[in-house]
Amino acid sequence: MAKFVCMRRSVSRFVAISAVVGLGSCMQLDEYPDTPQITLKEFTTADSGATLVLNFTDGDGNFGLEQSDTSGTFADCRNRYNIFCEYYEKQNNVWQHVELDPCLDPDIIPFYYRAPFTTPLGQYKAQKGTIELFINPLYYLPSNFDTCKFQITIMDRDLNLSNKIWTPEYLKPRGSGNFILKD
Repeated sequence: MAKFVCMRRSVSRFVAISAVVGLGSCMQLDEYPDTPQITLKEFTTADSGATLVLNFTDGDGNFGLEQSDTSGTFADCRNRYNIFCEYYEKQNNVWQHVELDPCLDPDIIPFYYRAPFTTPLGQYKAQKGTIELFINPLYYLPSNFDTCKFQITIMDRDLNLSNKIWTPEYLKPRGSGNFILKD
């Protein structure tokens, strides 16, 4: 039960996922690897939150989770998510990963999300689409450091992890932590 509470308290809601699939044999079909691939389309921050937009492909069309995907293969806490935004802070000019693992502490609010499964139509199952996340209100952790970024991966239903991508580094809003910004 605690693990579901963790998901309800997540810092963002998954907003949109769209999958475009092959529409017929008369069209040239793109081929993608079975392991999902992502690229960063956009990352913007504001006082009210951040928006993360990713492009993705998955050759065998099995990206996304059903609401009921919490047992069997998905019983392991980490496998209940399929979008992972790992948080990094620049601490004394060195990038440090800040570990936020809901499997170790179910009360923690990680930057992990669940994108819903969309069934590709027809025989051609490859998926190509866009994922848009609104991370609000906290897209940073209060600390003595002012610069952060995310490393992002996604995972398909076969537990294949995508390539890793990075957001640009960004400054936390003034007054968001214990640090003092120099002008």
